[in-house]
Amino acid sequence: MKKIISPVLFCIIFIVIVIIAGSCKKEPDWSDIIPKDTTKTNLPKYSGWSFSGNSTPYAGCIDTAYYSKIDTVILLNVAMSDSFGNVVRITLNEPSGKFAKGAYSTSNQKATIVVLTPMGNYTTTDVTTAFTVEITTINDTLLEAVYAASLINPLNNENFNISNGKIRALIGEPNKCSETITDSVAVFTLQSAGVLCGNTTLAGDYVVGTKLDATNSLTLNVNVASRGTYNMSTIKVNGIFFSGSGSFANKGLQTITLEGSGTPLVSGIDSIPITAGGTSCKFAIKVGSLLGLPTASFNATPDLCDSAKVFGQYAMLNNLDSTNRIRIKVTVSSPGNYAINTSTVNGMRFSGMGTFSGTGVRTVMLYGIGAPSAIGLNNVPITIRKTSCTVPIVVDTATGITIPLNSWVCSQGTKIFGGPINLSSFGGDIITGKSLLVVGNTLGSSDTTMQLYVQLPFDATTLVPGIYATEPSTFSDNTSEFNLKKGDLFSVNKIYYTKSAAGAGVPVSMEIRILTYDASKKIVRGSFSGSVWNKNGNVVDITNGLFRCEVR
Repeated sequence: MKKIISPVLFCIIFIVIVIIAGSCKKEPDWSDIIPKDTTKTNLPKYSGWSFSGNSTPYAGCIDTAYYSKIDTVILLNVAMSDSFGNVVRITLNEPSGKFAKGAYSTSNQKATIVVLTPMGNYTTTDVTTAFTVEITTINDTLLEAVYAASLINPLNNENFNISNGKIRALIGEPNKCSETITDSVAVFTLQSAGVLCGNTTLAGDYVVGTKLDATNSLTLNVNVASRGTYNMSTIKVNGIFFSGSGSFANKGLQTITLEGSGTPLVSGIDSIPITAGGTSCKFAIKVGSLLGLPTASFNATPDLCDSAKVFGQYAMLNNLDSTNRIRIKVTVSSPGNYAINTSTVNGMRFSGMGTFSGTGVRTVMLYGIGAPSAIGLNNVPITIRKTSCTVPIVVDTATGITIPLNSWVCSQGTKIFGGPINLSSFGGDIITGKSLLVVGNTLGSSDTTMQLYVQLPFDATTLVPGIYATEPSTFSDNTSEFNLKKGDLFSVNKIYYTKSAAGAGVPVSMEIRILTYDASKKIVRGSFSGSVWNKNGNVVDITNGLFRCEVR
């Protein structure tokens, strides 16, 4: 039987949201918890921020810094940005309300950070990431601090390491921007930014299993805006990376050389990204195979690697490690060195190298590299000496999801959305049945609201794991709704949505999955993906949707 949300339930939700919103927006009295600074004439004239991110210098302005209050917890919020489109959000919390000099970190649950860049968004997720702030000066109008972090992009597990971070922010006051806290760290950008790097010279040979040495280097041009020292490094791709340090004595166009390190794992063409001052591009390296490839073939029927055995667990967004491997048998006709690698499927590839000392049936182990980007069945092709077969690998999203508690993330094409979850409730009555409501906003714009609604089975007494699909106009058991709106929860200005008038437009098919629910901790974890309407009424796809929150 179809059911529409009860007006009584709707009113209760509305009242709860209004109360929460009111408590967040109300200006609290800080006189009893924040030490007053009676000498504002002694405040520094300028403010700003800087840090080294993956050995690239970043610096910019303080957009705003202010105290806020949620329930009994006092928050100190600092929003920062630069002219290259990089945005940083830092939040410190103090349950006692008495901010003081000392350490605030993710380990004591008193600090969070999000870094939004054109290359990706980074935050803390689990025990492999960390963020620490050391406050050196604090009162109601001034914050001075140093900080460091080890962050990750939840969508592709790319690392972003911050060192030498500094903040000087005026709290509740206009912040006039300056570079006075960047010390002697240079500010520079790539001369050739975009998809492919121009004006670069790659030196040396690159061969599978051969360690890079002093002959392997990358020379490139940069535009220096502020003189000083630099420490620059690429990320590691296929076992190799490039790095270098030095100083710029002059502004303008300069040339730097980065030295190669590491050992190539597999043959092929690798694309390595490089970033400086908010600009980025990629350069290509061709890695050659080992010499003396033997003559061999797979023990397989066409299109299927019969002898293959897959080891390890495969979870969406989780990096593969040494436990993720494929064991396969081959028939060797002539001995020699071998290097076998698969193509990349769903963010994963497998490789192995060694020596066949004799002929006959031999066993090869291929080890996984990368991270699955979506759930489902993947047929990974393996080729040796022009013979091929495929290995089926199932990626299961029910394990290994690592996003912060009370947060959400999803993609639409190349766009990435995500942010905190502000409201999550489980309730209902004998008429409407039980339902789950999750409401959040985006990091870059707090006036954009995300809503997930799941109508549970009518007889449900708790959150039931399962798949909940959308219906075009009304709700019944086991259905769901998704909205991303400009404005608050009650706004009609929809950016993406699944619910419309019955029969209107091309059907959409979003699925919200409740993966796990810990009743003792009241924590629900789930995913969502599928087709939705956009604001123009066209059908687009939402992918890689994840949420994790404490149900209140």
